[in-house]
Formats: sequence, C-alpha cells, structure tokens
Amino acid sequence: MLKNPQDTRARRTERQFEQALLELLARKPLHQITVAELCRRCQVNRATFYDHYTNLFALADAVEDGILARLEELMAQIERQRPSADAISELFFAFLGEFRQPLRLLLSGETAPRFFQKLDGALLPFFEKRVRQSYHIAPGCPPGQLQAVLRFLTSGYYGFFLQAMGGADMPPQLPQLAAQISDRCLSGFFQSRPAAGECDKNTGKAGKNAV
Repeated sequence: MLKNPQDTRARRTERQFEQALLELLARKPLHQITVAELCRRCQVNRATFYDHYTNLFALADAVEDGILARLEELMAQIERQRPSADAISELFFAFLGEFRQPLRLLLSGETAPRFFQKLDGALLPFFEKRVRQSYHIAPGCPPGQLQAVLRFLTSGYYGFFLQAMGGADMPPQLPQLAAQISDRCLSGFFQSRPAAGECDKNTGKAGKNAV
C-alpha cells in the first residue's frame, strides 16, 4: 500500500502493478504468477515491488480494495440522491459495466471467496439501509425475515455478476427489470413508506423518504 497517499509517482507505479496483474490473471491463475514475471512486465526491479507489497496476494488484495472503493463511491452518490430502486439498480449495473473484466477475473480466481465476502460486506448493509428507509419494518416482523429477503435479492444481483462473467451480453432493459423485481419482492413482505409529500396511512404524517 502507499507509504505516502500524496505520492503520485508511487500511485502510478501501483496502478502499473495492478494492471499488469490483471493482464497476467487473464492467462494463468495467481499461484502460477511470479514477482519476477510481474516486474519484467512493468519494467521495474523486484525491490520496487516489495517497496509496495509483501507478496502477490497483497497486490491482489489492493486491486480488490480499489474496485470496492469505487463501489462505495457509487453507493455514497445514491445516498445523496433519491434512493429509488431504479437508481440503485442503475448503480449496480454501472459498476458491473465499469469493472466487468476485473470482476470476471477476480471472482473466478483463487481469491474469489475473500473478494466475494468483501463485496457482500459492502452491498448487504447498503441494501438493508435503503430498505429500512423505504419500507415499514414492523416490530412484529418474524426474526430473520428481513435478512432472508435481502439475501434473496442480493443473490439475484450476484447472478448478474455470474452472467457477465460468462461473457453474455446484458440486455439494456435489465436494470429496470431488476428494480421491478426488487420492488415487487419487498412490497410482498413490507409496506412502502410514502414518498416525500405523501401521507402515511398508518401515521397520517407526510413521508420524508422516497422509495
């Protein structure tokens, strides 16, 4: 990782290493890649590599964290806007389109379980927060029901990851369809909160959250 976050030269070198690793992962698994091979590709010496990383798994971890940081940026943008199902779905597919090749490589490689856990750790709380903002979760809700519904929905989105990894083209209407599926699933279990300005039937108060 960066010794000095402001060091643009160091960051440029790290990006070079990250890109070279992805190029090599397209040809062979991580355990068959060597530091010497990576350095030859980047035209730097081994000492430069070890100035930044302890080993190749640390480099792979940095690539994953960079992708995750971009996902978190997109999620933060949604939080500053109207958190509709359409916006969330569009966010997901924009992320998928931006990182299609790296995701395909990382989610089919040796570090896939760890990377999947990172993605899950970011996406599940994000979806839960959005659902709690947009739906009434009654105090008498059966234990584990919300988590089960969220897991079902996120698994559907992960299915789109797998579809992209297989090289299949994504239909342009897929983000809208995914949003509709999400809304229908959630509305089958929970009552929607009113949009801003609308009256809540339960409380008689105007809604502050948008679905």
